[in-house]
Amino acid sequence: MAVATTAESQYQLKVSIDNGQNYKKIEHLQKADPPNNEKETDEITATDDTSEIIVPVNFTKTGELNFEYVLDPSDLVHISLQTLFDTNGKAKWQLKFDDPKVKGYEFEGMLKKLVEKPEKGKKLRMEAVLLITSKATKKLIT
Repeated sequence: MAVATTAESQYQLKVSIDNGQNYKKIEHLQKADPPNNEKETDEITATDDTSEIIVPVNFTKTGELNFEYVLDPSDLVHISLQTLFDTNGKAKWQLKFDDPKVKGYEFEGMLKKLVEKPEKGKKLRMEAVLLITSKATKKLIT
């Protein structure tokens, strides 16, 4: 395997409050979990089967995305995140990998949790839980 062709893991979380026209990067992002891309399955083993039978179903759970960033109270995107949370607003989101050959995710969601995470000797972090309210589409994001 050629190491030079492996994908890089740097990524950005972006939000759009204008229905996907413009996406703004969340500055000082510390971490973000990708959306759950797991298929739903159903166990349909009959009483006379001799082994378990599991099949995929055409159903997707939307899930949540946890992320954390260092707060800049003057950053317009950070202010927008607080407004989205305070007003129960929905927005369009992208999780974009910096490697142009790696597909990212695009989805709609609302902030379910946005709390300060003070820790002595560190800058103030915000811990967030994003409730994904649409199917997360995997696509190349430029």
